[in-house]
Amino acid sequence: MGTNCAPYIAAEDLMPCCFIQQVPGQAYMVRTAGANEGVIGVTQEGTTLVPIDGMTNKSSIYAAREGMAVSYHGEHAVCLVIAGAAIQAGQYLISDANGHAVPAVGTGQAICARALDGVQNAGEKVRVVVEIQRYAVPNTGA
Repeated sequence: MGTNCAPYIAAEDLMPCCFIQQVPGQAYMVRTAGANEGVIGVTQEGTTLVPIDGMTNKSSIYAAREGMAVSYHGEHAVCLVIAGAAIQAGQYLISDANGHAVPAVGTGQAICARALDGVQNAGEKVRVVVEIQRYAVPNTGA
């Protein structure tokens, strides 16, 4: 499970396990991917700081805060991503408006990953292999 680090910098606060994309016209800056947008990968599973009982630190919920270097999973990495809907193992996935994984349903969509496992509900984390820059649902022979 490979994780890439810099050269990308967060253009906004980034949550863990979400699809990210390069900000158009801004070299080395990334943001949460929008609906059916191409991606560079998935943010790390961990957060920037460890939560400590009795303390409140907003940074403890983010994979990267705005202006920080971003750790992410790139092409061919196996990682976790937050599901935006129910997903079946083997389905090709695209990003929804929140950078979460949803099943691709037709051609002309920006494929971001393929599900290795399934989940029943939005908000659950699903294990995927990152497959970026594909723009159609591949023929699975089924």
